[in-house]
Amino acid sequence: MKGQEQERSRLARDLHDGVGGLLSGVKLRLSSMKGNFYLPEESAISLQGIIGQLDNSIQELRRVSHNMMPEALIKYGLKEALENYTDYIQSSGALQIQLQLYGLEHRLNQDTEIILYRIVQELLTNVIKHAQATNVLLQFIRNNDRFTLTVEDNGKGFDKDPEGAKNGAGLSNINARVAYLNGNMDINTAPGKGCSITIEGAIRQNTPGGS
Repeated sequence: MKGQEQERSRLARDLHDGVGGLLSGVKLRLSSMKGNFYLPEESAISLQGIIGQLDNSIQELRRVSHNMMPEALIKYGLKEALENYTDYIQSSGALQIQLQLYGLEHRLNQDTEIILYRIVQELLTNVIKHAQATNVLLQFIRNNDRFTLTVEDNGKGFDKDPEGAKNGAGLSNINARVAYLNGNMDINTAPGKGCSITIEGAIRQNTPGGS
């Protein structure tokens, strides 16, 4: 699990600094060409379209890089990263999120912060993709070396199959991350009743912000 996150971090840096830098350089050169050379109207319109596509590509690259390893998570910790992430989702109009964070005045160790962020990321992605919800409660409570994470939506819910509920609806990756934190996950849902997922687990006691 730790090795996967280190590889994500490396790829995110390579995308942002390497490919992102190259695309930005190409955009600047094309923009300069547009201003320094006379172009027929049709060619000028075509060039402007290419610059626009490049700009969209740069923005998408930044979004992918951010999702792989958010800068706020590494620099400032879980609290600010979750605030930024939920603000982004709400600004897109996908969901309204009530965010409640308790006990995050001090940073957790970096491994735990990354795993918890990934769990929240995947839970909210599942809500957006499958739940047809409009509102979500996201609550995180830290109590010494334990945590409780709750994600509750007002969506369509689903039929909770005891054998498959924790492996369906895109939850298998979350199960692996919860197990890494020596935690457990409880799902409370029914068709037409929304869904509430509660995860409890341990906070690894390493140096805060360290690996």
